[in-house]
Order: sequence, then C-alpha cells, then structure tokens
Amino acid sequence: MPEPPVSVVVISGARLIDGNGGPPLLDSEVVITDGLITSVGRGRGPRPEGAQVVDATGSTLIPGLINMHVHLSAALEADRVAGHMRPSQSGWAAGTGGDERTLLRGALRAQLSLRWGVTTLRDAGGPGRLTQQIRDAINAGLLAGPRVMSSGRIITTTAGHGWPNGIRADSAQDLRKAVRQLVEEGVDTVKIAATGGGTRNSNPAAAQYSAEELSVAVAEAHRLGKRVLAHCNGTAGIRNAVAAGVDTLEHLGWLGTDGRLEIDRDVVAQIAAKDLTAVPTLSVAFRPSQDDSANLPPLHRQQRQIRPERTRELAAMSRMGIRFATGTDTWDPLSRELDLMVSELGMTPLAAITAATRSGAEGLGLQAEIGTIEPGKIADLVQVPGDPATDLRALRSVTRVWRSGRLLVENGQVLTADMALAP
Repeated sequence: MPEPPVSVVVISGARLIDGNGGPPLLDSEVVITDGLITSVGRGRGPRPEGAQVVDATGSTLIPGLINMHVHLSAALEADRVAGHMRPSQSGWAAGTGGDERTLLRGALRAQLSLRWGVTTLRDAGGPGRLTQQIRDAINAGLLAGPRVMSSGRIITTTAGHGWPNGIRADSAQDLRKAVRQLVEEGVDTVKIAATGGGTRNSNPAAAQYSAEELSVAVAEAHRLGKRVLAHCNGTAGIRNAVAAGVDTLEHLGWLGTDGRLEIDRDVVAQIAAKDLTAVPTLSVAFRPSQDDSANLPPLHRQQRQIRPERTRELAAMSRMGIRFATGTDTWDPLSRELDLMVSELGMTPLAAITAATRSGAEGLGLQAEIGTIEPGKIADLVQVPGDPATDLRALRSVTRVWRSGRLLVENGQVLTADMALAP
C-alpha cells in the first residue's frame, strides 16, 4: 500500500512566545509535520513542496493553554453556589437535568474551552464515567475539543467533600481499592479530597486522611502509572498531601481549624524542595459573587475573609520559585486566571503564560510532549492578535487553535468534527 501523504503546515510571520519564559521571537516561522513541531526559527526558511502556509503577520503564537482544574459536569455559577447549601449535592457536581443533559453540558464546555485557546484540560472530578466518555468522543473525532485528562470520580470519605458522586474510602485499604477501581474505569489521573470542601457537612479546614493513608493511595496510583491531585482547602490536609508525595496541590486554601489563615512555613519549603505543582484556582476566590457576603455559604465566607492574606502568601510562594499552574474550577475563560496571576500575585504576563503552558505540562507529567513551542513537541498552538507579553487582554480574542497540528478553531469559531478531526 502507498504511504499516506505527509501533512506540512508552515505558520509564518508571528511574534512567538514559546512558553519557556523568555522574550518573544519576532517574525518567526514554525513548521509542523504530521502533527509535530519540526522547526522553529526566525524569518522564512526553505519550505517543503505542498506545505500549507499560514500568514500570521501582526499576531502572536503561543503554546496551547492548559486548564489544570475544571469540572465539565459543573452547573452554572448561580447553581454552583446554591449547591453548597444542599444536603445531597457537592457544589461542583450539582448539575440538574439527568445524565443526558450533564453529558451535553460537558461537551459544550469542552468546545468552549477550545475556543478560549485551551488545548489540554484536566477534569477534576465528576459523576460516573462522564468525562471519560467526553474524552473518548473527542479522541474518536466525534467532537472537536481539547485533550481531556479525566479524574473520573473523586476519592473521599463518608460525609466527605464530593461524596454524592465520589468513591467513599475510609481506610488505607479502601483507598488502595478505590485507586484500582478508578484505573479500571479508565481515568488518566486520580483525585483525592485531602480535606473537606463545599459539600455540606464536610469540614474544609480538617484533614480527611492522614499522611500515611494518603501515601498508600499515592503509591498505588504511581504503581499504576497515574499522577495524583489533592483537593486541599485546609492547612492540615495540605501538610498531609505534601508528606504523602501527591503530584499537584489544588486550591491551597491554607485554612486553619479556627477559620483563620494558617501558613505552615515548613510545608511551603517542602513544596519547593519537592518541586510540586500548585494550582491556586484564583478564579474561584475572585468571582464577583464572593463579595456578596450576605448570601455566601460558610466556606465561601471564610475564604473571602482570609483572601487578602492568602493572596499575599501565594504571591510570596510564586516569588520564591514554587511552580504555579492555571486552573479555573469555575467556567471563566482561562485568560481570567492569567489576569489574576498578574494583578494579584504580581507575575509578569510572560510568567503567567508560562504557568498556563509549560508549568501545566510539568504538573501533568507531559512536559516532553506539550507545553512549549519546540521541535519534537506536539503542535498545540494558539494564535492571538496583539502582544500578550505586554497586555494579556490579547488572550481574550483567539484567532486560531491547532491541536496536534490540526486546525480546530478558525476566526474564533470551532470547526465541525468532520472538518477537523474525523479520519
């Protein structure tokens, strides 16, 4: 049989931000061959015969963005806040309308993420195998969307955060079995609630597992080739998660048992020494609804009260070199999380872009494949107008998105699956 033709795309003339934190490369040229980046340079080099040439003059090319913490099954924000006050729902899983509607909602959110320049997202928990189904539909070409890393169901305790749609595990033996069950169900990564959270009657300040129990789960997940993300509102749970060797720390609430901010400096030093990835989900803390104190559920009220102090501590962690990656938790565009990293944590725009690209890839363990624009990497690329290195508002208007070298967004619109992905 004849060999299939080689696909070559040349993107020429753009200002290029490669995701490594350095200054942009002007008048760049990127060559993509069969979905991989094969050349990155300045100016116009020799082009293979038959190459498709994209003139990107006047715009900027960045790596595909990575949203490390989002819930495809989540309800709208108004319902999400109300869900924290319902005894039988978990807030982030408080969708209504049955499995079919939740699945359709998740598919829509995947496409919205792609429009916003997100080429990889990690779903941080949902009901059943919903996110695995969305992931598989995208991989099969039935739906145009980002690369989805599914956590499946959250592992939690009885009466713990997320229990209505989670796997309940109340001992080290239960944790080991839950990890195995999730891997059997086809997850890409494992999420554990190290503390309580928004689910009514859980305690966000208290640890749900000891460090020894978490260590059992982490060891089992790593044995099976899966990384572990830990939901951490309270300081005690952060301490245990770091000691257990989880891979990413979600939220980093630093909430003490008395409801005040409680920073453990030794734990901060361990986060740095172990080169862990922190995902602060700033978008949650800075939602407009967080300033409506009269209608906030107790957890949100506590978080709002300590927000200024916590923000200063997160900024200090960033300055000391702890790796931060971007995750929204809410359904804000990821560009909002980058805006907050600049305005609240004092990052430069280039550092915020690195957090949304290379740092996310490192947190996922995929830094050899995605996260930067370099030869040998998968061609996940986003074209935006203007210069986000000086003004991040450029990220709000995505022009084109390539995932694995395939153009999936053109003029800000998602291409249909038969045009973009179908074999």
